[in-house]
Amino acid sequence: TNWGDNGYFYMSYYDTYAGSDVSAFHNAEATDNYNRIYQYDPLGETSSRGYGSSTASGANIFTAAASENLTAVSTYALAPNTSLEIKVYVNVNAGDPLSGELKSTKTITLARGGYHTIKLDTPVALAAGQRFAVVIKYNTPGYNYPVPVEAPIWNYSSAANANSGQSYISQNGSANWFELSS
Repeated sequence: TNWGDNGYFYMSYYDTYAGSDVSAFHNAEATDNYNRIYQYDPLGETSSRGYGSSTASGANIFTAAASENLTAVSTYALAPNTSLEIKVYVNVNAGDPLSGELKSTKTITLARGGYHTIKLDTPVALAAGQRFAVVIKYNTPGYNYPVPVEAPIWNYSSAANANSGQSYISQNGSANWFELSS
């Protein structure tokens, strides 16, 4: 009630900007549900990559900061009814997301697009300093660039960058991983 006109604001019916790029949050989780977040996209999804079809795979390789359990994976669904095949590998070699030991697999279909946190069926034990990979095969019905990425957009996410050895994309998810770095 201390903002605007007692908490309300006015908008013209002719406004051409409001209503584009709208976000909504459904059942947002508490910010203290997890002890640590491994991510390379603090600014969020700003673009997408793919091979001109609704299916492609993305992977991130992380180094565990402590001995702990990985209990969930977060990603973006770029279309309604996106299906994900999530795999977690431990003891991976640098530059090769599939080189380690497969510890977890989960398949899920997300009814809504947007940001989702998916709990793993079984936690994955990580040792401090251990490299691990989160590999996701995306299928986005009707959308041909299914892998969400954070990319620089001038005057919005200009600070976005990717370092060598972090993020990868593959057309089939089993070979020919292309590194996404700036």
